[in-house]
Amino acid sequence: MHPERPIGQTKFESFINLYLEGLRNLGFNHVQSFLIATNSQQSHLHALVFAAKNPTAIKIAEDILKKIQREQREKQRGASPLFEMD
Repeated sequence: MHPERPIGQTKFESFINLYLEGLRNLGFNHVQSFLIATNSQQSHLHALVFAAKNPTAIKIAEDILKKIQREQREKQRGASPLFEMD
């Protein structure tokens, strides 16, 4: 138990870990969760979970999510992207 974290947050993390373990037990050797939304208290609300039998799939997912995060930060700062995607 993490005393510095709210009880609900610890339950959320426990649920995600249990879910990931279940996917591993189903034969998915490569699983990764990405915490994608927080509330005003910075507690996690949603997790995006990827499961694959090929490690390349997780790498692709990580790259895509990093790009999305970078674009969101740039948009918040008012910077325009180098390339527009239509």
